[in-house]
Amino acid sequence: MIDDDLESHQTSRASDSHVDISGEARVGQVIGQNYGRIIFRSSTEYKILPGDPPERRYKVAVNQLAAGVPRPAERILGDLVRSGHSSAETVYYYCLSVLSGRSWNDLHGELADNLKEARKIGRSCQRSEWSDALEGVWRLLDEARAQLDSETLLTETDEGPNVLDELPLDRQEEISFHLDVMLDGMAGRQLETVGTRFVLAQRLHKRRQQRAWLFFEPPPAVPRPDPVRPVPPELADRRYAIGGLTLSAVVLLAGVFGPADIAGIVGLIGAGCLLLRQGIDRRTLRLCFEACQRETVPPARRSPGHWVTTSFVEEIHDRVDTRFSAARPHIAGNWPAHTEAARARLKRRLVASYGNAQIQPDKIDWLIRWHADQTAKAWDPDANDLDSDGSGQESTEPYGLWAPEVPEGVGRMLGVGVVLASASLALLIHDGRWAPAILLCVGGALAIRGASSIRAAHGLRRFLTARSRRRYDQEMEWYGEWLSQLKEQPTDTEMNRWLVLDKIYLRTDATERAGLTTGDLVTHVVTVEGTKDARQVRVENGPIRYSAYEVQIFLLSQNGVREVTAHLDFLTGEVSNERRTLFRYDALASAQVVESCVRTTQANTPEPVKVERPRAYTLRLTLLSGQEITVIGEHFRRNLGDLLDSAEQDDRLLTLQSAGFEGALPILESVAAEGSAWIAKEHERRQCWARDWTD
Repeated sequence: MIDDDLESHQTSRASDSHVDISGEARVGQVIGQNYGRIIFRSSTEYKILPGDPPERRYKVAVNQLAAGVPRPAERILGDLVRSGHSSAETVYYYCLSVLSGRSWNDLHGELADNLKEARKIGRSCQRSEWSDALEGVWRLLDEARAQLDSETLLTETDEGPNVLDELPLDRQEEISFHLDVMLDGMAGRQLETVGTRFVLAQRLHKRRQQRAWLFFEPPPAVPRPDPVRPVPPELADRRYAIGGLTLSAVVLLAGVFGPADIAGIVGLIGAGCLLLRQGIDRRTLRLCFEACQRETVPPARRSPGHWVTTSFVEEIHDRVDTRFSAARPHIAGNWPAHTEAARARLKRRLVASYGNAQIQPDKIDWLIRWHADQTAKAWDPDANDLDSDGSGQESTEPYGLWAPEVPEGVGRMLGVGVVLASASLALLIHDGRWAPAILLCVGGALAIRGASSIRAAHGLRRFLTARSRRRYDQEMEWYGEWLSQLKEQPTDTEMNRWLVLDKIYLRTDATERAGLTTGDLVTHVVTVEGTKDARQVRVENGPIRYSAYEVQIFLLSQNGVREVTAHLDFLTGEVSNERRTLFRYDALASAQVVESCVRTTQANTPEPVKVERPRAYTLRLTLLSGQEITVIGEHFRRNLGDLLDSAEQDDRLLTLQSAGFEGALPILESVAAEGSAWIAKEHERRQCWARDWTD
């Protein structure tokens, strides 16, 4: 959302990625080139300040849980529960934060004790929707324990009523999302019903395809008027004007003229006024067209000076070309040639207007897109693009911003002036005034030439100023409309909800097409990673969101592993380029885990604290056939020798959690290490947990 407390800044990250743009792309949904930046948005959605009351801390924790980063929420809610600021609602969300993204093997020791203690606090609260939801979570855990506490690998039990059916839809969805890993394959049958019921309906809910792309649009820069510099007249023009007027004045003051001569002189003066007006108009028109012609010359892709960086200029050029390419109408014609002048003008003025303003190019991308769209709407391939003089310059530009108008009556004024001047000269010559006539003609011609050039310079400035104002008014009008559109930007929590639904949908679809059911799975793993060419946005203290993901799914059944990798266009929800690999547990030859993580101890605290600074985790499984399966946990494309600061550390950690990699790595490591014995060992671990899990 665009509001008063929301600002953005951007930092450069190395990236050479590019995405091709076709004419099929929707306006506003074209990603174009990724210029390697994460758009950071300031927001209070996940921010806690010292001294914030419990109510504010609770709200932030719930937002974090909804954003897919349960560990920070767990710490905040745990503090609230232990400090006495607890209710059934707080306890319910605390239990969800503890269980979210975790597997059975995590739920022991202090973590299990904290859950049980919280449940006791929740039971002491007055019965409400939240206490019922908390009991629903506990009943699911109890059902799972009952199924696990057996001597057989999988126990078929009579499915009783779905405990989630008794809860409101919002609670059903929350429990389904956060307990998906914990209850997979056992009491997860209860969750499968919820997933099947809602995922298809909710995955594209709330106009996702029309709104998701807006999340990646930065707050737009306010339009800026074109800088109009003074156009001083040439020194020679001043000399011509002064010399011509002086010569004419000397002739008129020094001569003695009769009545007939006076009539000729008055006629010459009248003709001079007409020719001066005509000269000013023609000279002004020529200067305006020359100025427009200079603007159509493709500008250089380098800094023009004045503290404007070459990288800024290059990015502006790339964005203009990309947007115009995407805006091409689906009609025959030479679109690149038609838009060459418009693109050159736009590049030149954007660099001149924004280059020194410390404004990132993506903040004016909306403006580039608007100009491209306007040019496309006005394009008529069958129209004659040459001006009346055949000079090859466009006489008009879409939406009438560029070309000067030819004043009416210029040709008639010239004809009348020439006829009147000829008649006046004939009258003076007939009266024998040869010398005054010639001198007056010379002086008048010089004065007209100089004065018309001087006035034309002022006319050019008026034209450029009026054009700039008209263009600025149009851009400001669209700026207001664009701000109205940005009010529909989805929130960060909405983006995470869509992503969670995508992961459930893809996992469910892969399971069904493999001929499996949830009960056939021992567990599953779903991880997502942003693609290289994806746009990136991070709300302050939240995970990075991407416009496109590589989704990797592992379905672990009793007989083996099915690995599915697919490309997810998050803006549309479309899935493509699916790749499937199937193998048995005993087909694993080796496994390698590469962890790029700095571990240290923070000693300037009352008690030493372990600190982890994760950058990347990579798991490589090698099959007996020699094929490699790689699971990458958000590699961030950074120099691994760089030490992360605390802000970047939080950035990476939150993104790893949101991507699902935090819970996936232990499972995949166990599979890799234990091979075909993993099923039995996993069952033993779960039975051990079930026996230890008592109220």
